[in-house]
Amino acid sequence: MVLFQDQLLQSVPDPAPLLTAGYKGSLLCLPMLGSGIGVFWMPGTYNASVGAASRRFSSGLATVLSNPPVGVNRLTACLNLEGYVDLFASSPDEKVYHILQTSSSDGSHWEPSWNWFMDNMYWTIKAGKHADGRLQVFATDWEYHKINTRWHTTCASGYCVWSGQSAWPPYPSHFTGRIEQCIDGTGHLCIAYNSDHRTLVFARCVDAGATWEYTDLQVIDNPPLDFHMVDYTMGRNQEGHVEIVGQGSDGFLYHNWQNGAGGPFNARFQRFILDGPVQPPNSAGQVDLQATNCSAYGGHILLFALDIMNHKLMSTHRTTTWPFWSNWRDEGVYNSLTSIQAEQDYFFPNLVHVIGAELLSTGSPNKRLWHYGLWMT
Repeated sequence: MVLFQDQLLQSVPDPAPLLTAGYKGSLLCLPMLGSGIGVFWMPGTYNASVGAASRRFSSGLATVLSNPPVGVNRLTACLNLEGYVDLFASSPDEKVYHILQTSSSDGSHWEPSWNWFMDNMYWTIKAGKHADGRLQVFATDWEYHKINTRWHTTCASGYCVWSGQSAWPPYPSHFTGRIEQCIDGTGHLCIAYNSDHRTLVFARCVDAGATWEYTDLQVIDNPPLDFHMVDYTMGRNQEGHVEIVGQGSDGFLYHNWQNGAGGPFNARFQRFILDGPVQPPNSAGQVDLQATNCSAYGGHILLFALDIMNHKLMSTHRTTTWPFWSNWRDEGVYNSLTSIQAEQDYFFPNLVHVIGAELLSTGSPNKRLWHYGLWMT
């Protein structure tokens, strides 16, 4: 159910919004702007008399960060041990840049300028946090066909030391595709966390027809059909198993999961079929998928599927009984959205924030940015 709907920006040139948790569950939304990166801030408090409906972004932009030297391709961010946001941007000059929030009081306090972070990159970057709070950043290396990474080696007294840049992981001998072709140029690396606290990194490998899970160097094949996965998302269920849901190039949704907590995945994806009157498109149209763990459902995975063609936002959540997922539910969002990002609210377990980019008109590069507060029951 839509609890509230706020328009954040009227016209943005092809935004790539980034929604990330800040101090005490406050959220930052960082869409790409032609003149820089706009920062929206949600205070880490709420109005008790208004309740969940008060969990909205402050009016207007908190600040506009300047772009890195030659612009921005993709953004990724993570909350560090000090409670500040580390923000990373890949740039058209094939480098990654870094800027750090210097105060968690609002969204306007940042370092004065971007700093170089990594070389020889393409578009795809992803930041994750290990179980001990240390951050690690992964980025594709377009020139040498591999993934490069940097990570916090130590953290003490509120200060973390970054490692040097290095290649990761060891190149698997059984894999024949080049990294340049494996990593999705639209920016799709996924990170999930095992029940044993290992960090898992996934990449969509188009040329091999597989999703490549790096930590165990496991290749998860597509179903035995002549197509590949075009989008996917993942989360960890209450039993500790990481699950993946993705859309194949045939239009259908597919599903894979660990056979045990922290264990290997099934060798192949299987069709993801649920009952109910609302269904994502099958063999027609594109779906944008987003998963988040939601304590309103006992910590189980909450999956959103944006039916771009039919302008519907649907959800399903993981259950403990067969078929282990609830029926699809229409969330009542009918704007012409082209992409979404979702994050559970810190104070209200049933409240999920969804950021959506809406196409203004066919053929126009500009989009409108929306913030939806969905009350999950």
